[in-house]
Amino acid sequence: MYTFSSFQACDLKMVDASYAGSTQDSFVWNCSELKATLETIHRNGDRCSMYLGDSGYPLQPYLMTPFRNASAGIREFYFNKKHAKVRNIVKRAIAVLKCCFRCLSTERKLHYSPQEATKIINACCVLHNICLYFKMTTPEEVANYIEPPNFTELLEERASTNDGERRRNEILLSLF
Repeated sequence: MYTFSSFQACDLKMVDASYAGSTQDSFVWNCSELKATLETIHRNGDRCSMYLGDSGYPLQPYLMTPFRNASAGIREFYFNKKHAKVRNIVKRAIAVLKCCFRCLSTERKLHYSPQEATKIINACCVLHNICLYFKMTTPEEVANYIEPPNFTELLEERASTNDGERRRNEILLSLF
């Protein structure tokens, strides 16, 4: 039995489940094709492309992470709440995938080698996208299968950059 650390964009069209569960999010991110693509787009002047990451990811101008240690009642705290709410879309997409393909849920286990399990996870994502393309319905229980947000992770320490902080502060000021 193995656990996996995966990186996925919200629509499950970019999934890489080839890392062990103990692999840090920042390592998976640094090796991702999406990071390289976003860096290139940002270097070429695009300031509109942006993804959200939890506190395990490094703050970048194209990857917004929550503020650390934001006290209740201050703008940063409310930014973090809005950030978490939007990130729940990704958690919901993962929950839908787990509901439709029960072998991926925590109650069930993939009893295969990591290489085979990675193929199964990626195949489930492909099948999910095929179902979306052909507008196939999902099980009724999917609507109620939402993992609760983990607000404690919003306060964890993480790396940051000046450009990322500047951009996050611009967003913060535009919201409030």
